[in-house]
Formats: sequence, C-alpha cells, structure tokens
Amino acid sequence: MGVITLSRQCNCDIREIVVKLADQLGYKIVDKEIIKYISIISETSIEKIAAFDEEKHSNYRASMSKYFDFDIFTELMRSDLKQEQAEFKPYIEENINSFEDIISDSTIVDSDSFKIMMEKIIRLVAQDNNVIIVGRGGQCVLQDVDNVLHVRFVSKIEDGVASVSKEENLNNEEARNKIVEINKRRKKFLKYYYKQNIEDPLLYHIVINMSKFQTGEIVNAISDIIQIKGLD
Repeated sequence: MGVITLSRQCNCDIREIVVKLADQLGYKIVDKEIIKYISIISETSIEKIAAFDEEKHSNYRASMSKYFDFDIFTELMRSDLKQEQAEFKPYIEENINSFEDIISDSTIVDSDSFKIMMEKIIRLVAQDNNVIIVGRGGQCVLQDVDNVLHVRFVSKIEDGVASVSKEENLNNEEARNKIVEINKRRKKFLKYYYKQNIEDPLLYHIVINMSKFQTGEIVNAISDIIQIKGLD
C-alpha cells in the first residue's frame, strides 16, 4: 500500500500516463481536486483558491495576500459558490470526521492559510494509501513519509508545444511562451512555500525524461518500482 507523488514540467502531458498507471495499480488520482476540497471546506470560491495554486503562483501576490485581499470585490459579486462545489460535497461529507481539524482552520485569507490547508489535505489523502497525488508540492509535503514514491517528469519544451497550442488555441510561439511561464511559476511555487528547487533530483526517487520513453514503458517502469518497494 503506497502513495505516488508526480511532479511535471508543463511541457509534459502526463494525463494518459496517470490514468493508465492508476488503472494498472488500482490507485486513485488526486490532482486539481485538492483545490476544490480547499474551496469547499473554506467556503471560498475556486477562483480565489486557484490564484494561490502552482500554475498561477506569484510571489508578489502570495506575499501581499497577508495584507490585502485582491479578490474582495469579485467575491461580493458571486452567488454560485455552493453550486460550483456541489459535485465534491459527497466526498467531504463521507470523510467529515477526518476533515474536522481542517475545518476548524477553514478561512483562507492569505498564502499562509492556503499552505496550511493544502498540506493537511495532502496528508489526509495520503493516509488512505493507493493514491497518486499530482503536483501541489506533494514531493515536499510527504518527503519524509516512508510509503511514498516521488516521481518527476521532464521533456523537451518542443514536445509539449503542439498539445498546448491545440488545447489553448495558440500559435507555436505563444504556446512555447506559456509553457515557459508556467514552468517558472511552478518553480517559484515550490521555492516560495518550501525553499526547494523543483528541478533538484534529490527530491525524487526517479526523474523520467518523457522524450526518451513511450507511455507504456513509463507506466510499466513505475509499476515495477512500486512492486520492488512493496507499495503495490
């Protein structure tokens, strides 16, 4: 029984890998659900929570959030919060006892409170075992937990340009610039919250260059390592 944390560059499309790996191992997948869990528990809009997330991270915004609520006027205009979060309420209600200590600290007012709740949810999800946690600094939050495998995906930027261009309706140059920008934000996210370099190989058990392997090879390799470490 174990946990896998996955960190990736924006130019790495790992969606197929994650789904096949979860299916092969019988693991659950937790990705952007973490942000939605925080939104539900704190009764704060997903947009406001997502502003602290890794792909939108800004050191300036995170620091200034301790002094000024950038979204206060947007919040006054919203009325669809509960409907937006409805699909995730059953999970929270089913596990309400586990979430009680988080709920007591539930107000998201700045980057510090976001970090506290994010870490509590990651640790809570990890307790269930048999789960793949994508992003959100899981490699740092669970760095000293024994039954966790930390994996980092890298690749050539050009390998991700076509998919980002298609998904975002951008030309190749725009797609490349977006990839570079998001990679910078993810790097700043980990540096800001954990004082770690996201590219440091010592944070991970394995670093996989997706430009060198096929999807099936990557899935089988990680599955084999999970079995070797007795985490299956």
